[in-house]
Amino acid sequence: MRNVAATLILLMTIAAGCNSKPPPDVDAAVRHRLTRYSESWKQGDGAGVRESFAARDADEARLLDALAELAPAQAALRNAYRESLGTKEQILFGDGDPSTLVNGPRPWEAYAQAAARPQQLTYKKPIVVAHGEGEHDLAFHLRDVGGDWKLDLRPFIASDDAAQLARATRRQVRHTNDMIAAVRSGDGTRVQQLMMRQIIEVRGPQTRGVDDVIAPATTKPSRAKENPPAGRVNRP
Repeated sequence: MRNVAATLILLMTIAAGCNSKPPPDVDAAVRHRLTRYSESWKQGDGAGVRESFAARDADEARLLDALAELAPAQAALRNAYRESLGTKEQILFGDGDPSTLVNGPRPWEAYAQAAARPQQLTYKKPIVVAHGEGEHDLAFHLRDVGGDWKLDLRPFIASDDAAQLARATRRQVRHTNDMIAAVRSGDGTRVQQLMMRQIIEVRGPQTRGVDDVIAPATTKPSRAKENPPAGRVNRP
């Protein structure tokens, strides 16, 4: 009986050691990395975003290249939105959040914001899992790469194909750059049209066409000719 109890205690000790709080130096390094990643995205620092991650293969490297382009594009869109659109247009587009103007494969900006507020760090050697705050509740995985803690791309990819997600992210970059020009024009209708075209491109042709959704009616609908009143006959 004593041997059984000793074995259980040993197993519980091993389990606790494999799933515990990180040492103070690791905790500080991981939090510093998450903050740097979040700030780099906020400032549109593509090099900083790239440096925050470690790619495991060529497909992840291509995805990381796309993310390094998306961060400055989204920062430029935020600036253009603030500079070009007034209160009326902000109300028109909802909560005034320019990130909602572009339909994307991943809410990358929300991920970066959540990284700045890690709620809990769990040390599962050799990685640290940081649980972020926010509606997406993404768990960030970080590992030591050459003495520097880096974010792992795999949790961001989830069940998707890395190469496919890289292509979708580059499309998001193109859509964001197109939207920057539309926003700077100050033409709300142009912005709406571009939003719908992008949604159609992402979701497919089954989405309702642009003219069906936002084009103003220019002609009155035709009406069938009514039957003549009783007692009257149309003559040639």
